[in-house]
Amino acid sequence: SIYGDTSFRTVSRFINEIPQDLVIDENRIESESMKRGGAQGRAADKNGYGGDYQYRKGDLIEHKYFGQGKILKVKKLADDCELDVIFGKAGIKHLLVSFAPIKKIK
Repeated sequence: SIYGDTSFRTVSRFINEIPQDLVIDENRIESESMKRGGAQGRAADKNGYGGDYQYRKGDLIEHKYFGQGKILKVKKLADDCELDVIFGKAGIKHLLVSFAPIKKIK
């Protein structure tokens, strides 16, 4: 991420030369953290995703860092929800409900 803009790079042609004992599988770590109720697991519970809240276009939310915002787009994923939200000073942000420190404003 450079200046908040995410870009994807191609995998290095030398990646397979790294010994396996030096490689950390981040997917495995993330999964184990969720099983133990790690930070992401707590965020999902706090945000209530999975039935407590339903986010819709036009809803107002409060983000811990960006302040108040309005939902522009909602994309339902297999076990999560992605929101495009416009904030006053921060502009448009793409957020995952299970991870972002947000709450719906009634």
